[in-house]
Amino acid sequence: SGHCLLSPDEQTVLISNLLEGMDLYRICHCHPYCRFKYTADTSDNLPVQVAFLHDGHAVACGSMDGNVMVWDVANEDQIQVLPHDVCPPLLTVVQAYQYRDFMLLATGMSHSSENMYIQIWHSDTSRSAFLLSMDS
Repeated sequence: SGHCLLSPDEQTVLISNLLEGMDLYRICHCHPYCRFKYTADTSDNLPVQVAFLHDGHAVACGSMDGNVMVWDVANEDQIQVLPHDVCPPLLTVVQAYQYRDFMLLATGMSHSSENMYIQIWHSDTSRSAFLLSMDS
């Protein structure tokens, strides 16, 4: 199975499904109530990290192509793609931190132990788009 994360309100679990994106489950339910799909390279079948953003109103996950996708939970629409322009990509990791209405999103990609790339994205207000703050 892929990576999973408990929502900030502890009512749902977000899971990378290894095939086509992420699934959002309510606690104690067997079937997802939201699906966030993207075209994934499943040949390596590697899990990608997932994150809740903006108090759980948005979700994000890494991908094998080096991009990080962000979706709105209410309508399941993809609202942003955060690119990593490093070739060849291997795996993107995601970590989010929120303080009041300010959010930081750290994304990283690695092809080998010598070729690592990190970007810090920020969002100044609740549910606004992420802007690049720093990259290495």
